[in-house]
Amino acid sequence: MLLLGIFIGLGLSICLWLWHTIQFHRYFGRFDYSKRKSFILGWRHKFARLRERQHCLEQQLLSLQNLLENAPLGYLQVDEENQLLWCNQKARQMLSLEKWQPGQVRLLVEVVRSYELDRLVEKTRDRHFSQEKEWVFHPSCENAEAMLEQKSVVLRATGLPLPQGQVGVFLENRQQLLEMSQARDRAFSDLAHELRTPLTSMRLVVETLQD
Repeated sequence: MLLLGIFIGLGLSICLWLWHTIQFHRYFGRFDYSKRKSFILGWRHKFARLRERQHCLEQQLLSLQNLLENAPLGYLQVDEENQLLWCNQKARQMLSLEKWQPGQVRLLVEVVRSYELDRLVEKTRDRHFSQEKEWVFHPSCENAEAMLEQKSVVLRATGLPLPQGQVGVFLENRQQLLEMSQARDRAFSDLAHELRTPLTSMRLVVETLQD
């Protein structure tokens, strides 16, 4: 019975193919040679334009990838299932992703153990609008010794909704700006302290002279 069904299906397929071939020849038989030639040339021009358009789109995509790869900001992109599709060199440095290689598709939370980043991606996808988040990121390591050497950094992330449920995230390292702000505050505090001491002495002298 199985072989009979296969032969019947094969026979029907051959009959269908023959019918389409006959219809195709009948259709082109209505045209003379000049019309056939112009018809074929028209389709060739259309295919040539499509190939040219495809080549232009591929070049644009390559240019965008090179731009993002060499951008001063970190960038990563996840699909609708929160799987990491791609990230540039700057993002790999910020998130300590030395072992991740382009082409590997893994869950973002497995690669980057950050609840804040994962939550930002979900919020961006749900609200269909750009979202921002700043937090202290603690890089994960395989052993305790390397974890002690790793320093926490302050990151600011901006999530952007993309088609088909994908999300793009731009990352900015705010640690240097935070340290500069803290150094400035310490400098102002030290300056105020240094000025307060002589001013206090002068005030005591003035009060003595007044007496």
